[in-house]
Amino acid sequence: MKYDPVNHPKHYVEQAAQLEPIAVLRYAPFDLGNAFKYIIRAGHKDDYLQDLKKARWYLDCAEKTYESSDESIRWCYSNFFKTYGLILMSFKNVPEICLEQDTIMIIQSYLDVMDRRINEAKNSH
Repeated sequence: MKYDPVNHPKHYVEQAAQLEPIAVLRYAPFDLGNAFKYIIRAGHKDDYLQDLKKARWYLDCAEKTYESSDESIRWCYSNFFKTYGLILMSFKNVPEICLEQDTIMIIQSYLDVMDRRINEAKNSH
């Protein structure tokens, strides 16, 4: 695929998956979509550590939103992971986690991974 900085940015097109993240993330709740955008692009566009911190920030928002929302909003988060979780993990930077957990545990697992990656990145500088 030809790179185009607006429609097909290089830092997304070069990912391991044979589709661009927007094909999946357009169906995500806002905070989850942004978290995975930063996870996927970490190290490919802006500062790696900064992208990890942004991903963690959005995951934290997702956790708070999920915990404070009604069933219809919780269903959106759960349905996103059930429908797109395996596809998400096909992107190079998205860690594999157990999708058999309940939604809050999935979000917390990603938070734990981001914390580890942030610490590793800080220690490598």
